[in-house]
Amino acid sequence: MLSTYLLTAVVASFKYRGFHKAPDNSIELLSLTPALFSLSIFLFSLHSPALYDSKRIIQIFFLFTITTIFIFSPLKLSKNNLYLTTFLLTFAILSINNFTIETLLYLLHYILLFSFIILGYKIKKNLKTTLLSILFLNLLIISCSILNLSIYAFFDNTVKADDIIYGFNNIRFFNQFQVLSFPVLIYYLNNNKLSRIAFIILLLNITFLFITGARGAIISCMITTLLGINLKIINRDNFKIILKATLSALILFFLYSLFIESNQTIGYTFRTSSSSRIEIWLNLLRNLSIKELFLGNGIGSYINYNFGVRHPHNSILQLVYELGAIPAFTIVGFVLRVIYKNIKKNKDGEISPEHETCLLALLSMLTLSFFSGVIVMPIPQTFMLIFLGVLISNSENAGSRSDIFFTSSYWLKIILTSTLIIYLASAFITYKCKDNSFLGPNYWAHGQFSIEYCNFSF
Repeated sequence: MLSTYLLTAVVASFKYRGFHKAPDNSIELLSLTPALFSLSIFLFSLHSPALYDSKRIIQIFFLFTITTIFIFSPLKLSKNNLYLTTFLLTFAILSINNFTIETLLYLLHYILLFSFIILGYKIKKNLKTTLLSILFLNLLIISCSILNLSIYAFFDNTVKADDIIYGFNNIRFFNQFQVLSFPVLIYYLNNNKLSRIAFIILLLNITFLFITGARGAIISCMITTLLGINLKIINRDNFKIILKATLSALILFFLYSLFIESNQTIGYTFRTSSSSRIEIWLNLLRNLSIKELFLGNGIGSYINYNFGVRHPHNSILQLVYELGAIPAFTIVGFVLRVIYKNIKKNKDGEISPEHETCLLALLSMLTLSFFSGVIVMPIPQTFMLIFLGVLISNSENAGSRSDIFFTSSYWLKIILTSTLIIYLASAFITYKCKDNSFLGPNYWAHGQFSIEYCNFSF
């Protein structure tokens, strides 16, 4: 019933914005890509057993499509951003210690991810479809997860959170998507037509945060709420609704703990045991040489056999380890500058509710990135960069003299097209030639490139 109602709302939103007619310009078509990305995530979850890898493949497809569009379009870029991009690209190349096909894949992937930032910049005035798609995807996943929970509770004696969460083979990946969705759900609490649906989805999401024992995600949502109140993005009425949803979720969680046999109940959710995050971070810092501190080890190079991880579950430490301290803190400084300018404009009432939501969503994901692999995973990685692009558009002066317009020359088009082809080839080869016993996830769910494991059958 809820899904039907929301699907009707999606269609109505498209018609209201003129998508039932031929689009007047490419911006309207580009504004649909995040929604199509969300829809593809759900559809692939219906049929693909490789849930993580299928999401990466979807990201590759949209990254290829968007980059191809931008290759043949004029591009506006400020001198400062051009210098920053050149600086980071130089350090990314210098950080490479051992050049392999996987190193090439990681390098090209992070270069091409700039397309998502550009996409956010271009669709800054057409964000409602993107936000609605996140709401819709969240509703579908939550609805299917409730169905899974009902089936397991009826036919099985024990229930595990990993079994009931639909579309994700790791509950922490699902929790990352929940944190991304949290500000979007708050945004729709102000929508007269969708406020009740948003409240129900918010209630169920908080309940699943408790069921899955997502301590990091719970802390992130709490900090996001406090930041939203301080920035006046979340008003008093919305805070009361969030509080009501949280108290109702606690009641549902206690009922779940009483009536469903599971080892993931109250003791699991409010556990005081360590998740080894601090040990991983200390291990990284102890083993970091002076050379590695300044020059890094190369993008995607981190691996810890003792703890069985391919990323250190901390965005700043990962940037320092892979790129070196100077580019890492340059990126941090740039992002903080963008956030500061948006907060300042928000206090002056100069940004829209949609941009406020992007600001709050980026803050929520950055908070979670201090103890989770948010910057590695396909879904949060994609939307974080799109939202960053939206916020960059607010942090720059319109019509600045430092703006540079690029119209791709013939040779530049050939170089960029060749880069895309090499990227696709390296992604294909590393997927088909990998030892799945190797640790993950990073780019792929598991595995390391190995010729002897090549299997090119479809």
